[in-house]
Amino acid sequence: MAPYDPRMNAPYQPLGFQVPTPFPPPGGMAGPFRPPMGPPKLTFHPGQPLPEGTPLATRFEILERVGEGRCGFVYLCRDVKGDNADRVVKTFDPRRGDQKDEDLFRREVRLLGKLTHPRIPRGYGIYDHQGMLCAPQTFIDGEDLADYVDRRGALPEAEVVDILRQVLVILRDLHEGQPSILHRDLKPENLVRDPDGQVWMIDFGSATDAYQEKRDVPLESITTNQTLGYASPEQVMGLESYPQSDLYALGATVLFLASGVNPIAHFDGRLGRLQWSCAMSDGLRQVLTAMLKLAARDRPANAREVLSMLDSFRE
Repeated sequence: MAPYDPRMNAPYQPLGFQVPTPFPPPGGMAGPFRPPMGPPKLTFHPGQPLPEGTPLATRFEILERVGEGRCGFVYLCRDVKGDNADRVVKTFDPRRGDQKDEDLFRREVRLLGKLTHPRIPRGYGIYDHQGMLCAPQTFIDGEDLADYVDRRGALPEAEVVDILRQVLVILRDLHEGQPSILHRDLKPENLVRDPDGQVWMIDFGSATDAYQEKRDVPLESITTNQTLGYASPEQVMGLESYPQSDLYALGATVLFLASGVNPIAHFDGRLGRLQWSCAMSDGLRQVLTAMLKLAARDRPANAREVLSMLDSFRE
């Protein structure tokens, strides 16, 4: 005999007859009231990665976990419905984030879906896995610059300048595109060097195509989630970002490549500026000094201007 369910059965009466329910079914519907179905129940632990071989969103097979963000894991997967191509799949678990986090996740997918840059991974939309969002992207077979420097140590200037030029070209195309896009989280971990020496820009989770999205926003509602040592002063304060904000972060990244340590280690609090002593040419030092000015208006206006500075020192 099935257990008594007050949502499905009339009230239990020991005298053998039923008393009508005190309230009719909502909307005049006949039959017992059935509550609306909620979203699919996530049956896996939010803090534990799914094991290798797990089917993801009925399309991808997990090969390995390659990272973890605040709101989900990142997997290397095989696209079993797409010629078995390798994909990086970022996930958003609603148990680990709020609506703002989900909006940022969806914005990254939207931006990557519009970008066709040869050094930026392509996005392939959003898939659902038991209520968890999955965003597949192009898999870049390479090593991020943080691991690259940790393995090799500070890089020679010729290699530093080559990386700087490559990233400046990507930023130039992003900033001058329609719409213009700011990355807002440039750092060594978000730049990947492939076996051919080509540099790719990844992780557009903080990117935006709305420059003035924080204008007229109440101060108490502003939040910031930036990387120590690489975020520009205006970003650290939770204020608007500009193309010069990306240039600051790139300058800090180049300082890391040249010195092998986090740029915050070069900051002199008494002087209120970065002071570094690692060996570099006067030309590169002048470029970095310009990119790392504390005030955004004192930095070069755009990536094209920095490229021109590099060209003038080479001549």
